[in-house]
Amino acid sequence: MKRRLFTILWAVSLLFWLATAALWTESEFASDIAYRADSTGQLSVTWGAGEVSACCINGMSPPQVPLTPEMHFNHENRPVSFGRQAVEGIGWQQRWWDRLGIHFVYRGRAAQWAGKMTLVSIPFWFFLLMFSVLPFIWEAMNFRRRYRSRHCQCPACGYDLRATPERCPECGTIPEKAEAKS
Repeated sequence: MKRRLFTILWAVSLLFWLATAALWTESEFASDIAYRADSTGQLSVTWGAGEVSACCINGMSPPQVPLTPEMHFNHENRPVSFGRQAVEGIGWQQRWWDRLGIHFVYRGRAAQWAGKMTLVSIPFWFFLLMFSVLPFIWEAMNFRRRYRSRHCQCPACGYDLRATPERCPECGTIPEKAEAKS
């Protein structure tokens, strides 16, 4: 049961990895923004120039974008780093994670609007790294299983089974080869 669940999680993680790689590739050539703006503020999600950003501006007056109570989507044929632009626009003090492309602003202010901005911007490489953990663990487990099988070791504990191939004297596990002979 655990193996089946891990296989499903591995497959989902691999699909997310592939989708992230495709979005990252697309973001190096173009930028996309989904936004909603009303009289109370603006909410936007953007991806471009190798990053994904989520931004919320409360209390904008006057609004910088047309008022759109429903979500709108814009596409630009050039890569734009919205997170870096926002951080530079408000003169936010650079921190060590900004050098990695990770931007976080909480209640920032700028001369362009009277509201307060909250921004999170994360590069695509971070998501690729995160989604590659399960496939890496999966391959490490398969490598260990194949190695133990080839070198006559117990699949559970790694005990040398050359003298007792039917059952592991250490943990009592019956290897698959011994089960097939019975």
